[in-house]
Amino acid sequence: MDRTEQINDIISDYYEERYTKSKEKIKDYYWKNWESIHREFAQTVYRGAAVCSDMGKKVNYIILSILFSSSLTKSYEIQIGFYDDRLQLDDAPVCEYWSPAFIFEFIEEDMEFFKRMAARKIPRIKEYELEGIRNTYIWNHYFLVMLLLRELIPASVEEICQKFNVLDEKVKVILGRYMEKGILIYQKGQTDEVFSS
Repeated sequence: MDRTEQINDIISDYYEERYTKSKEKIKDYYWKNWESIHREFAQTVYRGAAVCSDMGKKVNYIILSILFSSSLTKSYEIQIGFYDDRLQLDDAPVCEYWSPAFIFEFIEEDMEFFKRMAARKIPRIKEYELEGIRNTYIWNHYFLVMLLLRELIPASVEEICQKFNVLDEKVKVILGRYMEKGILIYQKGQTDEVFSS
């Protein structure tokens, strides 16, 4: 077993418990600040819709792209792209950026905790040895972002429809990594229970 596997093995004992605690703190923050979170997201989407309206652009897709580079810079931004029916071939997409930073607030603290726990058994742990754990931990947090967006999107889409005539009647909202295939998380005119089983 190499060092990275040993580190992963040690950290796995603490991972779920730490994630659960962080998730509870994130949920508490959300419920205490939901109005400002909703307002900030809606304003970001509104800015993009206003630009589309000025351009006379009809939006068929709103693509929410997770930017890998923002995980490296720790800004955790999501690109909100407004596309016509040609999707990625749209020659004039409109893009805005929004960061649900509060969801990622405890990542560095948790990573330090994981490093301390592993350092009890393995000396001189280097940052690159924790990179795989960090990436997995970040992706677990992006799942929380997806759940948050599920709450935010329907109201924002309805608000855009009331103020601008830019959205197609069956506009689709898709979430995924930048320039990769995403998943449909909302479609106007359909139930918002995309995740129901």
